[in-house]
Amino acid sequence: MPPLPLAVPMFRSHLLSWLLPAALAFGLCLAGSASALTINVTGVVGSGTTTWQFSGTTTAWAIRLDGDGDFALGTNSLFGRLNNFQGADFESGPFGIFIATNIALSNGASVTGSNSGVHLLEGFTFEGLLPRFAWFADGAFNGGPLETLTYSGLATAAFEISQINGINGLGDVATVIANDNVMGNLTMNFTAVVPEPSTALFMGLGLAVLGARRRE
Repeated sequence: MPPLPLAVPMFRSHLLSWLLPAALAFGLCLAGSASALTINVTGVVGSGTTTWQFSGTTTAWAIRLDGDGDFALGTNSLFGRLNNFQGADFESGPFGIFIATNIALSNGASVTGSNSGVHLLEGFTFEGLLPRFAWFADGAFNGGPLETLTYSGLATAAFEISQINGINGLGDVATVIANDNVMGNLTMNFTAVVPEPSTALFMGLGLAVLGARRRE
């Protein structure tokens, strides 16, 4: 056993080696508890297209750079927890039997890192069975752990809204909720809406032509 004068610094060293990771983990949890990403998704049943409105914030857990800094999806390369809600993170919601991988978003939505700046939201992967939701964006996220990510904007995607359980016709709504102790909360609100006048007119003309052909 070392003499007492040496034992005290040794004890302090062990204490610090335990306290620092614990303090960091506690800080990450506090940061995540104040963060919330909301995505409002609207679409016409059967159209195959939806509008995605992003708002709110999440907290970056860790950083993984792939190539030019983009986040590759389709494999488990989402390690890092920057943008991936998965499995036990999901608390409630009607999901569905679908796997939508690497779905592109039109220009219009972005995520801004408190250190790394503005990034265009390029797309997402959404799986109903796992379940899992993850976005991907352009550029490198080099802000490090605890970077605040702020979402904004509107974009469209080739995603059929009726893949979500409970969405069958006009006016149907469904909500999916997930929570990660670090990243924060995720709320996805799905709403089936009426077609825009131009779309409704086009669909009406199509049905009229089809009806006329059947009568011939």
